[in-house]
Amino acid sequence: MLQSSTPYIPERILLMGAPNSGKTSAALQLARVLQATGSPSQVHIIDTDGAIPRMLTAYGELTNIHLHTCHEWPEMKKAILDISHSADNQDWIVVDFLSSLWDAVQNWYVSQVWNQSIDDYMIQKRKSLTPNTKNFKVMDGWLDWPVIKQIYAPVIEAVTVKQRCHVLATATMKALSEDDTGPNRELFGQFGVRPAGDKDIAHRFHTVLIAAHKPTKGWTLTTVKDRERTSLSGQPVNSFPMDYLVTQGWTL
Repeated sequence: MLQSSTPYIPERILLMGAPNSGKTSAALQLARVLQATGSPSQVHIIDTDGAIPRMLTAYGELTNIHLHTCHEWPEMKKAILDISHSADNQDWIVVDFLSSLWDAVQNWYVSQVWNQSIDDYMIQKRKSLTPNTKNFKVMDGWLDWPVIKQIYAPVIEAVTVKQRCHVLATATMKALSEDDTGPNRELFGQFGVRPAGDKDIAHRFHTVLIAAHKPTKGWTLTTVKDRERTSLSGQPVNSFPMDYLVTQGWTL
């Protein structure tokens, strides 16, 4: 049975990568190995881009997956909070993609405060600029961002620091910018990329890995950070649970 060697310490894994780098497959591979080895663990998947149903056609034998397809902030919030209250401590919560939550909460906030879609709001803001305007401020820093962060915080905390079961979250990537200073620059500087979305999200996870698909090596994993575990640098991976979890201390 696939199980943690430290059952009272939940996993907090953030898997970031470009499209077709194996992020979503990692979650389905995990569910397959859990079921095949007789584990009672259930896998609760928050699917924000609708990819899981199509991919599940290749995993038709799985009965341990509970799928929640969520495209808007209220759906995401409800699914995460509901699962957080009901999941067993040996279950897994998968958020695919975690990056979507930060965009979704902003879209929802704009619709609630200005009663319009975010694209209409952005056009309106752009039209209001004068030729002498030097900075394009989408939202008021003092009025808007603290409110958005307060709405976002309980949900992201429910799936990270306050979550009792294991967490595997995926994220798309964006280039590291001049605004990424301090801890982000230290953590991601050598890679030149960071997870898209909330710029502080990586610091809520014990493990941050970069998934990649390279013509010469196939699917690989590289460690950004991993507490008390061996660092990987382009490690070939055919099965995420076998080539990562088991090699890093989980047992069968």
